[in-house]
Order: sequence, then C-alpha cells, then structure tokens
Amino acid sequence: MDLVAHDMPRIGSAMFLRLREGFEYIWHHRASFYLLLLIAINAGFGMQYSVLIPVFARDVLHGGARAYGFLLAAQGVGALLGGFMLASCRTPRALRQNLIFGLFGSAVGIFVFGFSTRMWLSLLAQMVIGAGLLTHTATSNTMIQLFVSNELRGRVMSMYTLSFIGLAPIGSLEVGYLGERLGPQVAVTASALAALVCGIILVARLSVIADAQAAGDRAT
Repeated sequence: MDLVAHDMPRIGSAMFLRLREGFEYIWHHRASFYLLLLIAINAGFGMQYSVLIPVFARDVLHGGARAYGFLLAAQGVGALLGGFMLASCRTPRALRQNLIFGLFGSAVGIFVFGFSTRMWLSLLAQMVIGAGLLTHTATSNTMIQLFVSNELRGRVMSMYTLSFIGLAPIGSLEVGYLGERLGPQVAVTASALAALVCGIILVARLSVIADAQAAGDRAT
C-alpha cells in the first residue's frame, strides 16, 4: 500500500482531556453514536445466545460434542460468506443494506435456531447468524472509521471495542438465568428479540447514517 505521509500533531499527556474529546465526538456525531449503541445492545444481548449452544447440541439435537463442533463450524462458514458480501460492497447504500441484513438476518437465524429440533435446520440457522453478525459488526466498524478523523480514530475505535464487549458479561448472565429458569428456547428467543429491536432502531435512524455518509463523501 502506498500511503501519503501525514504529520501528526503531538497530543501530549492530557489523557482524560483526549478521552473527553472522543466521547464528545461520539455524542455529537449521531451516526457514530447509533452505530455504537446498536453494537453494544446486539453484542451484549443478541449474540449471547451462543452460551447455550452446548445445551442445544446435547439436549435438543442429541449430538454431543460432535454436533457442537458442526454448529460452530456452520457459524464460521456463514461469517466467511458475510465477509464476501461486505467485500463486494461498492456504494454507501450497499453498506446500509449490510447493516439491515446483519441485524434482521441474525434475529431470524437466532429465533429459528432456538426452536429447531433438526440438525440441518440448526446448521442453516447458524450460517445465517454467522453471516448476519459479521456483516453488522464489520460494516459498523468500517463506517465508524470512515466517519472519524485521523486524530480521533484511536479513541473512537476504543469505544467500539468497549461497546462490543462491555455488556457481554451482563448478557451472558441474563441468557444463562433465563435458560435455567424458563428453558433454553425462551432464553434464545430473548436474544432474537434483542437483535430485532436493534434492527428496528436502525431502520428508524437510517437517514442519520445516510446523511453522515453523504457528508463524508462531500468532505473528500
């Protein structure tokens, strides 16, 4: 890659001031704010259905460790296909469509997985989930990096990482509790609903993201 050299200003040691600048950018740049919010909710609650995959492999599909391995492999194949989908995007609209597919696709896949008693259907659901989760998270990552300026990118992307893992422990506890008290199907349905809610929020705020993309294109 041939990159143009840039002179980066010396930031100094005022760490909390720099962190505040990152927070202020995210708060005022609503597209980045909504993208990070959806990552936090979906990664914290939607994706946490995965803690119950071993239970489904053993008690629902009656396949033990072998079934568990195939289920994880199917999700990986779906993620690979999702990566090809993202790599084929050529327009800002295609990126937004990726976000929509990622959330609604993973919501449908998680719901189907939760009520499937057939191995082939569970594998298919896992592929859809893998493709959906990959396209949503990777597209969000791509958009945020395109929105933010060079001097803020490190701080803003640290917020992306925090959003991705911050609520996961709480979501895991919630899914585990529901799975133990009400059954694994109910717990997985709750995860599907979390992904569905994220999809609805995304559709309601899609114009904000489109405006940010257009502003970024004009700036370049």
